[in-house]
Amino acid sequence: MLRVITGTYRGMHLSSVPGLHTRPTQDRVKEAIFSILGDRVDGATVLDLFSGTGSLGIEALSRGASEIVFVENAQAPLKALRQNIARVDESSCKVLPVPIQRALPLLAREGKRFDLIFMDPPYGKKLVDKTLSLLVQHSLLTETGQIVAEHETRAVIPKEIGTLFRIDSRKYGDTSISFYSILEE
Repeated sequence: MLRVITGTYRGMHLSSVPGLHTRPTQDRVKEAIFSILGDRVDGATVLDLFSGTGSLGIEALSRGASEIVFVENAQAPLKALRQNIARVDESSCKVLPVPIQRALPLLAREGKRFDLIFMDPPYGKKLVDKTLSLLVQHSLLTETGQIVAEHETRAVIPKEIGTLFRIDSRKYGDTSISFYSILEE
């Protein structure tokens, strides 16, 4: 059962997608992510890529984030995402039901920049590198922002990519979380 761990929406159950096509972030991993991020979440603008049911973005909203943009284009997760957003402060949420390759240039043209970017791409498709490259290309991270990338523990992901540098990485069984920030010059 998916739920919001703490904050304004603490204990709220989230709609999920039956089957094995989506892989929601486990509560212990989600708790670890937000424990590491700490106060960064309060007032943050957040981009939730490959958002699935929106568990990470909604957790951020519950913990005080000011704006969340969800990017998800698969129909079943998109339906669950919209159901979950309908149960929170919808005025702080925006859904882009398009592929990442279309969403990121659109956000860049709108002049959007984000304090936190969550990405949880499907495992086994080597999308972490590609997505990080697109984020650098479109300059969507604020200078003091962080990217939180969830990926398979066995996946080889870059320590540096463009202006991004991996500042931390944690393992939780088959899942790892890598944190990226912009390199200081």
